[in-house]
Amino acid sequence: MTGLRPLITICGTTGVGKSKLAIELALKLAQGTHSHGWKGARIINADSMQVYTGMDVITNKVPVAERMGVEHLLMDFKQPGEQYVVGEWVQDAIQAIDETHGMGMIPIIVGGTSYWIQHLIFPNRLPTPSQSSSDSVARSIANLPPDLLELFNALPEQSPSAASHPQEAMLLHKLLTALDEPVAQRWHWKDTRKVIGSLRVIKDTGRTPSEVIAEQS
Repeated sequence: MTGLRPLITICGTTGVGKSKLAIELALKLAQGTHSHGWKGARIINADSMQVYTGMDVITNKVPVAERMGVEHLLMDFKQPGEQYVVGEWVQDAIQAIDETHGMGMIPIIVGGTSYWIQHLIFPNRLPTPSQSSSDSVARSIANLPPDLLELFNALPEQSPSAASHPQEAMLLHKLLTALDEPVAQRWHWKDTRKVIGSLRVIKDTGRTPSEVIAEQS
């Protein structure tokens, strides 16, 4: 098992069956003998909310009883409110990937936090948290009104429901519009998960999603 090592990535929006597919793939890979020499798989979580203990229903986390004995990594290991940013996840994911390959198994990355996966796959194209913010982002943050600046410095850990908290959802979208209007125009203000995800890209990397997309196009 030399040369290129296998890595499966499954990403997408909430509720499309990512976790179920990953478990089915892992079970299939554990059966019989495969010509590629790898047998079995471990699932590595790439959902920014599923790293936290509890909140299973809110985050659509697969119950332990339904994981069919497939090992899930980077899930349920942080306490709610504990900060865990993209750079930390990438380091932990790389370690989990290496450990899984060392066991002769295939790692399956699964989750809806797409920019985490992008940062893992394109390590040299996405900025790291240690890099300073771009000039445009720094100016935009400096020009935020006090209420939006306070919100940016304390982004909610989980996406609020637009149905039950419309004012909070609209304020988050207003914040994204002030920092990255092109991306804000892509998301409806009710799609708080995507709005929050875009804001976390800005906060974690010091770059706007628009800048990252432009570099990858």
